Amino acid sequence: MGAYFTNSDELSARRIAVIGSTVAEELFPGSDPLGARIICNGAPFTVVGVQEKKGASFTNPDDVVVAPLSAVENSITGYGELTSISVQATSPETTDLA
Repeated sequence: MGAYFTNSDELSARRIAVIGSTVAEELFPGSDPLGARIICNGAPFTVVGVQEKKGASFTNPDDVVVAPLSAVENSITGYGELTSISVQATSPETTDLA
């Protein structure tokens, strides 16, 4: 539901977020989270999308908040560039792309 962020959002370090379905249910029960603000480590982010429910595996992809890396580096980490990130392919066919 909603949208994902774009390269333009990354380049401008927009404080926007896509949240998992569990996060949406817990923070906004019975209401539409699109356009709402969430606070991540003291920094406000605007919800622009909600991921489709996927179900738990090794980690729970429904319990996440995803934001442009530049926005995270500039507003949450407090020290600039990150030294690592985690990614997950959506299927075996997309492993190389991920």
